[in-house]
Amino acid sequence: MEFDCWTGLRIEGKPYIIVEKIRYRDPVRQRHNTGKYWFEYGLKPHLEDMTEIKGQKEKAKARYYLTVDDNENSCIFSAEDTRKTQPGDYSFLEGGLEMVDGVWGDTEASVNDTAQYVQYCSPDKKKLFFIDKWDGGMTYSSVGYFINKEDIVVDESLSMSVAGRLTFLATGKKRFSYLFALIGIFFAGWMVLDIDFSVFTNWREFKSVVGFDYNLTEKLDDAPYEVAAVSSEPKELEAHTDAGTVALDIIERADGKGITTALDIIQDETVSYVLLDRQEALLIKNNVPGRAKIRVFDHDRGSKYLENTSYRINKHVLSRYLSNVLTGNTGGRSQVIK
Repeated sequence: MEFDCWTGLRIEGKPYIIVEKIRYRDPVRQRHNTGKYWFEYGLKPHLEDMTEIKGQKEKAKARYYLTVDDNENSCIFSAEDTRKTQPGDYSFLEGGLEMVDGVWGDTEASVNDTAQYVQYCSPDKKKLFFIDKWDGGMTYSSVGYFINKEDIVVDESLSMSVAGRLTFLATGKKRFSYLFALIGIFFAGWMVLDIDFSVFTNWREFKSVVGFDYNLTEKLDDAPYEVAAVSSEPKELEAHTDAGTVALDIIERADGKGITTALDIIQDETVSYVLLDRQEALLIKNNVPGRAKIRVFDHDRGSKYLENTSYRINKHVLSRYLSNVLTGNTGGRSQVIK
């Protein structure tokens, strides 16, 4: 049971839209067995339900959460809570370390964010209380309860169109306010002030300036080595350098932004590098000495490839470098390449 952002769901009969999707892993457990991962979906009430909550501003603005584990053995519906400690009669249920290894949609989470989580349950085992203590110092609490997976139903009639997504994201989002202001300045400068906008030499540069991520392969457009198309179906590129350099260059040129997965893996004793953003997935490996082959997939196909392929993590070079870049660590590549 896995859903995409902007999909409409009916949970216990009530309509919601998925606006946020986060994949978590417990890295401690992963060392000892096949690993545990789970998805957390951020939900907003669908407009169909707004008549019921009209006038209840806090409820209308609230975000709810659906958490589904890897084996679909546990489905939890929850909402944020203001308490920082569990109710007095609740008992400890489970705890551990959670690490973000995938993000989609309208989220403030980033890949490699980590938190200590604790779950408590009520005496009748029907209600849950959660506390997440994030590395950055923030603590969040929520309350919830287990639900049957049969009570979670996809309803395509509720799903958002592209226009609907943009409307949602534009509402109260600083990024889009900034974008609209920038567009106004652009036209004012072009028509009235005669400002020279020749600095925008291509669409990729303009997208970067206004805050839209450009995809992974576009990050290689101005690489200092040759990158040429080898085939269009399946899409393959060849770079005149080694595979590790290509992967690190992409992370660096993106400032880490938009990249949801960064792995160096071993398959059949061969090291490969995997990068995913919200649009594309790249599988990068050495073809011949000094040449890297880059296979390009769409995001969903890349995710399924990782889920259905046997591999083991090599040295966590890419994930550590991505974390360094995102946190502004200026130590360079020597910190992760040993």
